[in-house]
Amino acid sequence: MDRLRALSLLIAIADAGGFARGGAKLGLSPPATSRVVADLEAELGVALFRRSTRRVHLTEAGERLVADGRAALASVEAAFSTAAGAAVEPKGHLAITAPVTFGRLILADIVAAFLAAHPDVTASLLLLDRVVDLIDEGQDVALRIGTGGAGDARALGLGTAQRIAVASPGYVARHGPITDPDRHRRVAFFADDRGLARLTVNDAATAVRLAEAGEGVVWVLSYQAAAAIAAGRLVAVARAPERLPVRLVYPPERRLSAKLTAFLRFAAPRLREQLRSTLDPIG
Repeated sequence: MDRLRALSLLIAIADAGGFARGGAKLGLSPPATSRVVADLEAELGVALFRRSTRRVHLTEAGERLVADGRAALASVEAAFSTAAGAAVEPKGHLAITAPVTFGRLILADIVAAFLAAHPDVTASLLLLDRVVDLIDEGQDVALRIGTGGAGDARALGLGTAQRIAVASPGYVARHGPITDPDRHRRVAFFADDRGLARLTVNDAATAVRLAEAGEGVVWVLSYQAAAAIAAGRLVAVARAPERLPVRLVYPPERRLSAKLTAFLRFAAPRLREQLRSTLDPIG
């Protein structure tokens, strides 16, 4: 079995939401598509998809394989692009976009280190809490958290983030063990929390600061509160079951520029390390 082609097929099926549409992207008939998936499931000994009459959904094992597969295929593409342009020195301007808090806490230092290693490259870092259209807004690469917004772009998987509920040690001491964070919530960062909170803010750092001040429980992404947890100013009391993929997304050009290839190779391992050490502070 050609495992790289099988991974490409799994990703295509997951993105298309169906075997026939996913297989068609790789020029495979529905029977051939089903056969490749069945052979791979048999080889691995796990189910990769849950089938319904309208759509297929990844199992937990399938989600992990697809996430790792995206990273593996992107690394292969980057390796070939690097080999093709090995003699080209990275230079020019690199436009990068990311969510505000992630950019401020994590990505900015990595970009600064990249520029120090590549003196002929300049960069801009656009921090916005919305999906930026890479082509329309002139961006070379975006760091994205969650499943939406990739479209036809290519993506390099980095790991996952998770929503956690945090509160100050003093708040926990006053209210006892927090078994249901939603019954305690007083500060909200996410828009879907408005009906459950007395105070809603649109900035994660502000929500974290209010939680540190004892104003109540707040749901944030794990990296947004990691420093406060490490310093003992907050404690994590719960976590959401789902994990959100974290990716570097870039336009689907056939050959990457030397500056973008260099950035992906430089930033990806450092971001993966941050994801392992920072993004899930409660294990």
